[in-house]
Amino acid sequence: MSGGPGGPPAWRERPFIAADVPGVVDLFHRAFGRPTSAEHYIWKLRTRPTPVENVALAVDGNDRPMFHLAGIPCRVRLGNEDRWVMVAVDGMTDPAWRRQGVLTQVTSGLFDRWRAAGVALVLGLPNDQWRSRISALGWKPMFPLAWLVRPILPQKIIARRFGIAALADAAWVDGLWNRLWDGPAERGIVVSELERAGEEWSAFWRALRPRLGPCFARDADWINWRYLDASGAGFRVLQVKREGKAAGFLALRVRDGGGLIGEVFTSPDDLPAFAALVRSAVQRLSADGVAVVRALAVPGSWPYRAYRRLGFFSGRHAFGVHGVILDPAVAWAVWRREPGWQLSGGDFDAV
Repeated sequence: MSGGPGGPPAWRERPFIAADVPGVVDLFHRAFGRPTSAEHYIWKLRTRPTPVENVALAVDGNDRPMFHLAGIPCRVRLGNEDRWVMVAVDGMTDPAWRRQGVLTQVTSGLFDRWRAAGVALVLGLPNDQWRSRISALGWKPMFPLAWLVRPILPQKIIARRFGIAALADAAWVDGLWNRLWDGPAERGIVVSELERAGEEWSAFWRALRPRLGPCFARDADWINWRYLDASGAGFRVLQVKREGKAAGFLALRVRDGGGLIGEVFTSPDDLPAFAALVRSAVQRLSADGVAVVRALAVPGSWPYRAYRRLGFFSGRHAFGVHGVILDPAVAWAVWRREPGWQLSGGDFDAV
């Protein structure tokens, strides 16, 4: 940390303040080579209730951010109780400061503070910058979060790939393909857009959570914060009701010309509700000319199996979910196999 005998410190850790946001946004661009916005940063990391400060920051001799790591504080059902879990995000070091021990020192201290505050677990998708530090900091691989892909307008995909322009307008191919997977809706099921989640959805979550393995709280606060209030994300939330009662929801957006499903959440094995939501999402995307939709799920989980039954193909890529257990009391719940974790892309910042 020292800059030399009698000289100013080369870098130092200090508390994060609101005035640091522009500097962190600039660090994000330097570290990852792509932009983010102050509004998105504030939404993601400064609007959630948290039991402890969730951001760690180090600055150089000019007080400019040169290392940053944060956690999204979430309530997660682990065993028979809800515990605080941090989803580690935006771990980034200025390229000029890499391999100088900053990441290890600051991250270790942050994890110690989280442990002391009662945080049970850290989850994350460590990036390539961490390299050997992943295991040194206690990260252990858990399972993949795999991409699934479903063509929606196959005629457009084939026409583009093989240069057959006339095929792009063959709408009958699209209709036949989607009817093959979607089928008719179950009687009594209705899908509509959800403008704001209320107590009905918190009650739906409370009724389901005893039947689930480890799972992020899917209450009204989560739906509103993660999707409806997400700065600049453009999510739409579809709700499905059976005989007028909540049966599940789906979060959807379009990015870079393709559809992305943040998650589908229904009662375990309620394939009719799951299928109704996917069918409605496909219809909306098709009407907007979107040719492909993607989703993330844990291979072997109930949502993964449901996606596969509805025409989603296994993608070529996956994220490696890693965890750091801060409270040994939850280890059995974290590593249990049945029922396993029910995670989606929306639990991270991957979608």
